[in-house]
Amino acid sequence: PPMPDEGRPLAAVALPNGHWWVGTENGTLYELSADLELLGSPGAHTGWVFDLALSPDGAVVASASGDHSIR
Repeated sequence: PPMPDEGRPLAAVALPNGHWWVGTENGTLYELSADLELLGSPGAHTGWVFDLALSPDGAVVASASGDHSIR
């Protein structure tokens, strides 16, 4: 699998460059390539990630979590 076993994916957003951001039930965030190769895991929440949003220019991804934070 492209992601370590850090919980089920609950939210995903596709970027204009073909990459994906995925948030899991354990609060982990992942960036995946268009081929679903793991590119990085820049941070995490302490609660599950229930939504991801992309800025209009595609430069910023925001994540919302059950821990009441947005990153």
